[in-house]
Amino acid sequence: MDAMLATSYPLTIEGLSVAYEGTPALRDVSWHLGRGTIAAIVGPNGAGKSTLMKAVLGLVAVQSGSVVLFGGGISDNRDRVAYVPQRAGVDWEFPVSALDVVVMGLTRRIGWLRRVRGGHRAAAMNALKAVGLTDKADAPIGALSGGQQQRVFIARALVQDADLYLLDEPFAGVDAATEGVIVDVFRQLKKQGKSIVVIHHDLGTVKHYFDEVLLLANRKVASGPVDETFTDANLVAAYGGRLAVIGPRDAQPSPVPA
Repeated sequence: MDAMLATSYPLTIEGLSVAYEGTPALRDVSWHLGRGTIAAIVGPNGAGKSTLMKAVLGLVAVQSGSVVLFGGGISDNRDRVAYVPQRAGVDWEFPVSALDVVVMGLTRRIGWLRRVRGGHRAAAMNALKAVGLTDKADAPIGALSGGQQQRVFIARALVQDADLYLLDEPFAGVDAATEGVIVDVFRQLKKQGKSIVVIHHDLGTVKHYFDEVLLLANRKVASGPVDETFTDANLVAAYGGRLAVIGPRDAQPSPVPA
């Protein structure tokens, strides 16, 4: 891709390959994400979805290829990228409140060992309001339900006021109300011109929640607008014989606020 064209995208991946101890996890993946787009990364377990996201964030070594964020590297654009990891990888017993967790999203802005001021807490409360959890601000994070914990981490990302949001399985194990809140947050971010990339497993909601999809099976199977890319042929190419156990793809999603 032309270098000038790459700068017009929030995220551009070219020829990306990643291996763990000699075992390929991603092979020659190229993809670009448009501004103001809600995109899903979809594929079977072990397809390299989390690896791709970690490569974008600079958390795993790249064997070959490149990742460009807003025309530069992650080190130059960390303030423009917010990341929500999988809930399973978080220590929920850490003794902090929901509000404290959201304020942690402002660490780069506040600075290490600097005092958290009223304006920072107000911004964090606004983020909790966006996910419907102002009444849980003082609750210990470990005392919240799984759906509420996920909302807090979404709020922590929101308070960063990023331009690109990366979320690893944000819908995993959450209740219907939380799923609706999360999708509504995505749509509000899209209206602001933000871009969102989501690792997603529920094939039945892809057409309802996302604008674009990247289908992975350790390589790029297909990418593009959902209506054009999320086809039976591409799904069979990605999942093979495992597709039959995924479930219906035309199931109606949980109600989502307009």
